[in-house]
Amino acid sequence: GELASGSNDKTVRIWDASNGAERCSLTGHSRGVTVVSWGPNGELASGSEDKTMKIWDVHSGTEQGSLVGHSRGVTCLSWGLNGELASGSDDKTVRIWDACSCTASFSLTGHSD
Repeated sequence: GELASGSNDKTVRIWDASNGAERCSLTGHSRGVTVVSWGPNGELASGSEDKTMKIWDVHSGTEQGSLVGHSRGVTCLSWGLNGELASGSDDKTVRIWDACSCTASFSLTGHSD
């Protein structure tokens, strides 16, 4: 199996869960990576203080898309069963994304802190 981690060094790293060896390092964020989340089909999403989320193909080590829309850093990610991605941010919103097209479906507002 594989594990994923994000860091203030702006990278996402993929690790071999059986021996701890690093498999690859994914670069593309301009600020620290605050959250990573595996999708239902093996894709990986990362969120960053740079206000973006990225979708990665970890087997090829390439960025598949960038999701832009938050006005502050991304703090949490969660995948839906149909491949939609929810992101929470310090901007007090939750955004729902179509991860395949990298477009926002809608935004949930109402949190005050």
